[in-house]
Amino acid sequence: MDKHKNAIEYIVSLVKSLDPAALVEVTEPKPYQYSFHINIKGQPISIIFGRSTMDDFENSIVTEKGSDRYRAVESSVKYQIYIDLGKRGLIPDFDISAEILNDKRDWLQRYSVRFEKSAWLYEIFYQGLKELHSFLGGLAKQYKTLPEEIVAEQKDIARLIEYYDKNQNFNDSGVSVSSLGYFKAATICVILNKEKDKKLTKIPRILKAIDEEIYKIVSEIREGPFPQIEMPACIYDYVEHIKSGRTATVPTKDLVFIACGQSTPREKNLGTEVSALLRHYNIPSFLAEMANDLESLNAHIFKNLMDCTGFIAILHRRAEGKYDTSVWINQEVAIAAYLRSLGKTIPSLVLYEEGTTVEGLIKYTIANPTTFESDEEALSKIEEWIKRQDFRYVEKKPEFDIIIDKERMHFGASSGGGSTGYYDIKYALSFRIRNKSDVNICLENVEIENELLGRGMIDKTNPRLSGLPFNVGSRVTEELNICLKFQNGLELNMKGKDIKLRVRFEFADRVITKDVIGYIS
Repeated sequence: MDKHKNAIEYIVSLVKSLDPAALVEVTEPKPYQYSFHINIKGQPISIIFGRSTMDDFENSIVTEKGSDRYRAVESSVKYQIYIDLGKRGLIPDFDISAEILNDKRDWLQRYSVRFEKSAWLYEIFYQGLKELHSFLGGLAKQYKTLPEEIVAEQKDIARLIEYYDKNQNFNDSGVSVSSLGYFKAATICVILNKEKDKKLTKIPRILKAIDEEIYKIVSEIREGPFPQIEMPACIYDYVEHIKSGRTATVPTKDLVFIACGQSTPREKNLGTEVSALLRHYNIPSFLAEMANDLESLNAHIFKNLMDCTGFIAILHRRAEGKYDTSVWINQEVAIAAYLRSLGKTIPSLVLYEEGTTVEGLIKYTIANPTTFESDEEALSKIEEWIKRQDFRYVEKKPEFDIIIDKERMHFGASSGGGSTGYYDIKYALSFRIRNKSDVNICLENVEIENELLGRGMIDKTNPRLSGLPFNVGSRVTEELNICLKFQNGLELNMKGKDIKLRVRFEFADRVITKDVIGYIS
């Protein structure tokens, strides 16, 4: 392995920079490949690099560092790590968008080959292009005079959007470098907004689902010519706009739920436009356009309906002579109405396309829903409504206690001897959660920490002892057993001594810590 010492050190250092607590072991099981066995937060993964890749990388580090060839090889290695870890949700705090935006290399000047990608990726391009076009349109409204290059970018993007509206794809026998740059920029828009969504939740499964979507997109733009394609200047303006929005004084708990159809390009367009409009006012929003299966769709929708502080429903007329509307949106309206009946204040706006029959619960709860004839009129009415609202609210915090049944407990040690000490240290923790409020609570994760042993994670091999997430209803006390294990062991001289442990209980809205004592007899 000495032959590839610099390349190995680089890869190990990169993994450690993503998670300082990560454990990395390097093996060479076959003469033509290296395996990096990585353990992050108790989850193992192996990333394999071929011998030719390691040869190229080692050589470029030693003799070509700083050159375009070095940057190309380095980029290939880095992104393999980012994608393999990211799509498994193992680096939730890492913003891949910044890494893509900071890429530096000699860019392609010409490219001519048949361009044909999946419908799913075209939808991502289209969504991001609409976002960029809306952003540039906002600049045009805000400033009377725009630089010619911004006007040209807006026209270029408009042409691409028009092409998709007409053809429902971006297939081309010889797509230009310029168009590829806009496609790449469009994916950054989508990734940035998904990264923003990640900052609005702490639920591990939701974070992992968003990461899967993000790194699926990243995998696509690492193929073909995209790594060598320069993005237009407008994407960097857009990033500054997003950053300024993130530092605004709007509370991060604000969230407007957008219920808009997804059956036609027109419906999808308006939903994206409304989301962009809310972002213009630094208001986070949720639009369920990208959930790709029923389970993730339900998880996203119900979670965001529960959390929302504002609600917008847009019902289009579905077909000429058939004035039915989206059944799904009517259900979302019903859920929002139910939440209001429980005392939650949710400013709401329901818009019907002119001539559409009012159906479902809306008929009985809203006397005169707002109507619109064109999507431009709908956007105008939504903007007027936004300006009149105050979405902020004081969240009702649940009151609860965590009661540790035994504050001093025996460690298990499966093996040990000689100078190697004890291994596979486990701690069976029994406790009760007493919910003293009328609000349901959910325990999402438990961790345990010790100076010698490091951080312990849940041992999921025994579901009976490790069933999280764990819901506790209002005015109820529930008992739970959690089996926690450490990766590190204890030396023999620690036998019989008390070891102080800090237990971390993670809920959706807070973290509670408790101290307990463990020992080995």
